[in-house]
Amino acid sequence: IDSKFKTPPEFAAIKPKVFKGLVFGAPLESVMKSGIPKRFTEITSEGLFRKSPISTSLQLAKQLYESDSPVDIEELGGVHLSCTILKVFVRELPDPIFPKKMYKSITRIGVQPTKAAQIDYIKNELFPQLSPTSLALLNHIFKLLSEVSQNSKLNLMTTSNLTLIWSQNLLRSDNPMLDFDMSVFRLPLSLTEVQAEIEVGGFGTVVSLMIDEYDLIFGGLQF
Repeated sequence: IDSKFKTPPEFAAIKPKVFKGLVFGAPLESVMKSGIPKRFTEITSEGLFRKSPISTSLQLAKQLYESDSPVDIEELGGVHLSCTILKVFVRELPDPIFPKKMYKSITRIGVQPTKAAQIDYIKNELFPQLSPTSLALLNHIFKLLSEVSQNSKLNLMTTSNLTLIWSQNLLRSDNPMLDFDMSVFRLPLSLTEVQAEIEVGGFGTVVSLMIDEYDLIFGGLQF
């Protein structure tokens, strides 16, 4: 973002605030009418999506976005602020990308016997349950996460690290413990587990596959 915003003197006095406005906490469809935001290019910086900016920088950036004012990301916190803003935006959506009604479908990823079958399941069973705007946002996010993971020797953010961070931001219900259980990796289930209709876990597998197999999963989709 190449604006010329200068930090006001009252910067240090800004207090945390919960936003339910034009950007943060707003329905995804209304926010994305203006298109997909630019992605940052500093994918070799250490700790992407793990390191946090100064909290007052985050709150100020949110206020500026909500008021449609210019935002100088480099001045306020750089690439780590960009990462955090993206996570917060997704986490504060009124409707999560993967809602509770999809949890049972997500757990079935463990029934798929091979990685190829799991990829097909994501594309043919999970994606059709998502809105076009949710799919477009996922494509945007996971293209970036794939590039970050490919540079993990420099930024120290492996697929496993990114999966742990992003799983908890993409799904949400009224039961935090269920959400936590859903976020774990799910290896192919045993026959006993299938017969028992295991209904937790697996979202970590979905997220990690969308990172590692981005081209296979998102390639060919129209946005």
